[in-house]
Amino acid sequence: RWVTQQIYDPGFKSAVTSQIQGLRGLAPGWDGYSAPRIDEAIVDAALKLVQELAPHIAPRPRVVPLSSGGLQFEWQAANGQSLELEFEDDSTIHYLRWHQAAGIEDEAFLSVDEVEEIEQLIKWFTDRADV
Repeated sequence: RWVTQQIYDPGFKSAVTSQIQGLRGLAPGWDGYSAPRIDEAIVDAALKLVQELAPHIAPRPRVVPLSSGGLQFEWQAANGQSLELEFEDDSTIHYLRWHQAAGIEDEAFLSVDEVEEIEQLIKWFTDRADV
């Protein structure tokens, strides 16, 4: 009987949620230039997605504010593999997955409601990365 490998991080959802919530406090110009506040609807969409993800799906991503008023999740591995999920607005995610050694570079758009497809992207990262 085989056991499916999982990333065990009991604090995943609470830690990522906390990082996202922390972006609410960024004032206009937070980047030292003229970046707007992070869009509340995007923050809410990101929080909703995190709660809908399977538990222990991945190591914690970096939650990065964007000067456009959006945010993105970033995973980077020691082997050069990366995955970025950018919340373009409160309904659309632009993803980029990249692994130079494997010749993989693709990007596309998904609805934030396409949780299974988003989980497949995250699993692509965790199945191949040295995490």
